[in-house]
Amino acid sequence: MNREFAANLNRLMAENDIKPTALARVCGVERQTVYNWLGGVTPREEPLQRLCEYFRLTRAELLFDRVEFSNERLAEIIELVEKSAAASKVRLSAAKKAKLITLLYERAASGRPPTRREVNDLVAISA
Repeated sequence: MNREFAANLNRLMAENDIKPTALARVCGVERQTVYNWLGGVTPREEPLQRLCEYFRLTRAELLFDRVEFSNERLAEIIELVEKSAAASKVRLSAAKKAKLITLLYERAASGRPPTRREVNDLVAISA
């Protein structure tokens, strides 16, 4: 049983406002399988990969709450900020964008990668 994974999945589902039925659809599994994961059962390879893609986490981050921060992760955060600003039609100065990216980077480095909703909210209030 992987209790750490179950706790991470529960937190991620709450942060991303996704219900077990919707997550089951994303992963191509039955709803009961998601409930099994929430009980500590580790997902099989293919659904695990889909979970990682959906939540934009590495396997280690998802399963063991271990931060694997890299240049790729920084690039993802920059892309999230830029896409969010473009979608919201918000123009951020270079200084505001840098400050926002730094904040999100620090958050991810502490083990809590930003959700899409949080990025959108932060971009909106930074404008």
